[in-house]
Amino acid sequence: MFRVDLTTFDEHMVSNGVDVDRDAEWARDGSRIALVRNAQSLWTVLADGSDAHEVTSDSSLFFQGPQWSPDGSRIIYVAADAGTNPSRIYSAASTGSGSPAFLTLGSEGRGPLAWSTDGSKILFVSNRTGNLDAFLMNANGGSPTNISNRAQDDSAPEWSPDGDDVALVFQGRIWLFAPDGTNPRNLTGTSTNGDGQPHWSPDSSQLFFVRGTALYVMNRNGANQHAIGISSVLDFAVSPTGAKIAWIGTQEDMSGELYVANADGSLPTRVTNNADKEFHPRWRPCPH
Repeated sequence: MFRVDLTTFDEHMVSNGVDVDRDAEWARDGSRIALVRNAQSLWTVLADGSDAHEVTSDSSLFFQGPQWSPDGSRIIYVAADAGTNPSRIYSAASTGSGSPAFLTLGSEGRGPLAWSTDGSKILFVSNRTGNLDAFLMNANGGSPTNISNRAQDDSAPEWSPDGDDVALVFQGRIWLFAPDGTNPRNLTGTSTNGDGQPHWSPDSSQLFFVRGTALYVMNRNGANQHAIGISSVLDFAVSPTGAKIAWIGTQEDMSGELYVANADGSLPTRVTNNADKEFHPRWRPCPH
């Protein structure tokens, strides 16, 4: 795992060079990074990889998708075993104190996970209904509410920064729902190009998404959908100010490299250049 300074393009290894790290996520204040180490433990480190603290570990489980609570006190994550048991959602103190809390009460739960802006609710995906639906539950667990509740799979739910809507993918189109499941809106209409990966602008006014392999943006109500000139996109992230986009692309190297550009697609710049595949770009949050 590496951190890249976009003013100098200097790369700094955050991993310790021994263990296998993945699924890195910044704390909301940018002070620490949560990561999955060797698939079976959850750690936090400073931005330079120092001051490593183990949050929890379990040799019988495989961890993924950690997400910090807004106040930084807890980290939720998904854990699954190699058998037939369903994947489960846990919550752990970010300091590693105490035992993790089991939130999904024996029923299946999976990522991507997302906290509400006030930290009181958690958004997740589950196939407990026979297909993938988006669910909402209290941060301390309990009975979740199915907010999409359809006969075919929903995926990639993402809460708007203002907390008023949830964007998700259904049948290759981008939809919005109120957090209680009401007011469903199909934003990308009859598109047959495979729309996916919705990500909000920080002010909640726009949604960026991938259509086919090209990056698009639209207004919150679905108006003004247009490509921004970035193609061959595997994964992407919007900067905390909304001014830039980082993405993993294959336009020059099929292994996948990291690029950045202005949010309108201008001034694209290749950041990495190596034989290895890059993935999971995440911006460091702006300090408050």
